[in-house]
Amino acid sequence: MRGLLLLLVALLLALTSLTKAQAQGQPSQIESLTVSLLPQYDDPRLLVIYNATLDAPGEVLLGAPSGVELHAAAYRDEAGTLRDAEAGFRAESDGRFIRVDAPTREVQVELYYDVIPRQPQRSVTFTLPRQRYDVENLTWTATFPTSSSDAGAEPPMTPLGLNHFGMLEWQREAGPLPAGETAAQTISWLRESDAPSFEVPGAEAAPAPEPPSRSWLPYTGAFLAFLVGVLLVANGIHRQRRAA
Repeated sequence: MRGLLLLLVALLLALTSLTKAQAQGQPSQIESLTVSLLPQYDDPRLLVIYNATLDAPGEVLLGAPSGVELHAAAYRDEAGTLRDAEAGFRAESDGRFIRVDAPTREVQVELYYDVIPRQPQRSVTFTLPRQRYDVENLTWTATFPTSSSDAGAEPPMTPLGLNHFGMLEWQREAGPLPAGETAAQTISWLRESDAPSFEVPGAEAAPAPEPPSRSWLPYTGAFLAFLVGVLLVANGIHRQRRAA
């Protein structure tokens, strides 16, 4: 009887370990996803930001179209601060995904997409690829560049006003997105310049180097001190000779 009990305990422990391993290996599902489109923001390309709330911390897979560049990935800690997260592209049988390791339930991914036409009247369509799991609530936002006009969107979006940079912001609540379905948003605007609205961080001009003449100042001072010393010694020798 004792041997049978020990066998049952061992089986229960094995099943518990297997269940935990499967749970850890299962990607987190997405409770809510906000896709923000920011054309000509800090780059001439389209900046796309995913903000996802997960059902639990862990690995999450976010569908991404081909041609996008992964710029940054982060998770939001308990204090609300964004921290760098491990991330990368992963090709699966059901699509192309961005894998993010998230120790919390809040994830942010930044992408660049070179799809903006080089002409004053501009229009871009971003198609969110099929997601592996249901997205309970999908939201679209758009931030139009500075010095732009004639903003438009299809499907229509709701204007929210100007942000603290004076840029027009729009939003659309798209509701649930079932697994395996795509979603798309088109935005348009008029702007003459191809330049971004803001300078890219870290691209400031380097400080001007010191003038070459300044680098010789220490050597010049030493040379003058040496020359004065030589003259003093020579003057002392000359006086000694005259005294003799």
